[in-house]
Amino acid sequence: MLGGLDAALEWLTGNKIPLGEAISGVVDQITQGAPWLFDLISGVLGALVLGFTGALQWVHPLLMVGLVCALAWYLQRSARLTVFVGAALLLIINMGYWARPWKRCPWWSSPRSLACSLACPLALLPRTDPGWNPRCARCWI
Repeated sequence: MLGGLDAALEWLTGNKIPLGEAISGVVDQITQGAPWLFDLISGVLGALVLGFTGALQWVHPLLMVGLVCALAWYLQRSARLTVFVGAALLLIINMGYWARPWKRCPWWSSPRSLACSLACPLALLPRTDPGWNPRCARCWI
């Protein structure tokens, strides 16, 4: 019985599906046929990132520490965590590293925000809509 399974596994791994070649061809056609689309996407995302970075740097550092501490308190209701977050951010300001994290923040927060904005409603929908099929949600998450 194992000999047949080994032969099937060998056949499966030996005969590759040309998926990479097909995807590469589609991407090449899109990039050659509509380069303006990628320029538009790049321009819009670049403007969003620069705007977000500018907004974060526009707020006074001590006010931002207060806002982040308030957010930590609101999300966790923990005095220890709130004090730790405030102390950590004040240490960052004291060491002179305040501007650096905010310049990089949009690059790591934007994908997370997009993922959460898609995943959270899909995760909560089965709880709020009794007619929702939970098996369908698995294909989206």
